[in-house]
Amino acid sequence: MVRALSRSEPFPGCRPGQLSVMTWNLLMPSYHDREPGSLDWETVRLPALRRWLWHFALCDVLCFQEVEDVRSLPVLREALEALGFHVVAQQRKKSKEDSAMLNVTAFRSCRLNLSWARHGNRSLITGLGLPDGRAVGVANVHLEARSRLGNSAGQRLSQVGAALRQLQERKPWCVVVCGDFNEQLEPGAPLHQKLLQAGLAPATGTEPTFGGFGMVSTLDYIWAGPGLCLRGMLGGNAAVVAGGLPTQDEPSDHLPVASLFAVGTGSVPPWPLVEAPTAVRSVVREMWAEVLWQASLVKVKEQKFMERAFLRTLEAEEAELLKKWRAEAVAAARLLTEAVTAVAVARVDKVCAGLCAGGAQAAGPRVFDPGGSRIAGA
Repeated sequence: MVRALSRSEPFPGCRPGQLSVMTWNLLMPSYHDREPGSLDWETVRLPALRRWLWHFALCDVLCFQEVEDVRSLPVLREALEALGFHVVAQQRKKSKEDSAMLNVTAFRSCRLNLSWARHGNRSLITGLGLPDGRAVGVANVHLEARSRLGNSAGQRLSQVGAALRQLQERKPWCVVVCGDFNEQLEPGAPLHQKLLQAGLAPATGTEPTFGGFGMVSTLDYIWAGPGLCLRGMLGGNAAVVAGGLPTQDEPSDHLPVASLFAVGTGSVPPWPLVEAPTAVRSVVREMWAEVLWQASLVKVKEQKFMERAFLRTLEAEEAELLKKWRAEAVAAARLLTEAVTAVAVARVDKVCAGLCAGGAQAAGPRVFDPGGSRIAGA
């Protein structure tokens, strides 16, 4: 049974075996300042935002859109880090005239760790490691609202497709796609169908989440893969958006939406099986392995020259099989390294579990230091 969560109560903390995700478009101060009757950022909207951040202090993953690089990001980062979150901000260039509009993903560092991050134009994709080594891929998206080409729906479809492909390349255990979709996802619509075909399911309902510019609509969603079973939902609210947003208590023209999941008990996916190409002579395979082994002894440019020179001595088919063999081995090694690192960091992170439970906070995001500081101070 899915429990309806109340906006009037703090978001519940997670027990072991649970994971929670929130998404919220914060409305860039520079955008809102241009509107007649706008609310002041420093004296009205920012204090309200701080109150809502305390409201979600026990949510595991917080995804934000429309974070302004100069006016919003520093204060948002400071507030979140004080609550025990690690903050990842989208790396995006800004124009000469305008501030950069960023996506930001924050996660509770006592429960999760950062395995990897990928910065797109309309997405921030992170791999968040669970204590058992599995990684959840989280795509924080802010899809196109208006396209100069006049095909906004097509642009949004393409942007989601790109995010899904980037997630698949990393092969996480499970996937979450959330954010401001700038479209009401009606059943049967192309974007709705694309997410379903990717094996995802909606996790936030259909109540309105947007109340700006005299409009009411549902634009903000969380979609999750089958490894996450929905247990609680904080969706939109028609009564809150009906009077228009933002207000003294609601600092954005969007409402935050959140989901509470039970984490599936499935084991870590098996590692990719890397088999030597039997169609290539054993002596050639051994020589190729020797060439690759030299990578730790020579410069990158020299290594690439040696590889190309060796492959040119072979038949085209053998050369292609050897290159494929190497690519499969590199991919498997990357997955193994990420998983082992996630487990190691998660075990180190257990020392701060009591801090999170008791309300005390670490001084800031920890840096993994395998003995360097201890040696330096010996």
